[in-house]
Amino acid sequence: MRRLCFLALQHEANLLAKLAAGNQHSLFTGRDGSVSTCGSESRDLAGLLGHGEGVTRLATPSPLKPLPQGMSAAGVVAGSYHSLLLADGGGLWSWGTGQHGQLGHGARLSERRPRRVEALVGRSVVAAAAGLSHSVAVTADGAIFSWGGGKFGQLGHGDEAPGRESEGRERAERSTR
Repeated sequence: MRRLCFLALQHEANLLAKLAAGNQHSLFTGRDGSVSTCGSESRDLAGLLGHGEGVTRLATPSPLKPLPQGMSAAGVVAGSYHSLLLADGGGLWSWGTGQHGQLGHGARLSERRPRRVEALVGRSVVAAAAGLSHSVAVTADGAIFSWGGGKFGQLGHGDEAPGRESEGRERAERSTR
């Protein structure tokens, strides 16, 4: 394990609160609600770091700027090639590779900066998880939402079959009744 990221974080004034690691990127949440990322992306992994166009490699954690107005991060989640940010107020934001719909924005497109998952606006997200091609979120009222690729039944919607390509879900949909 290299100590470079850790040493860089030690020099920041803001102490580390939470962290997550994807395949080629890492996410850090500061106690002040800030988010930093480091890692690298390629043309096929556009937006992985969340810093926008032209930022493809960060060897030390770099703060995401600007976060949406007044937003403070409660936590971060790393999928293999995408990221989720849980905001203090219960909102959910995503960015990174979206080829399977795992970002939840209604399309199979990548996002270079954090973008709010609009299907969950008005609901308070309290937990989230991410895999290679899908994402899952739980709201304060206990509802579970999932979206992205469902080839192996991982979305829990009941219409996916192992070994058969699924349509998947590009938008967050409730997975339990």
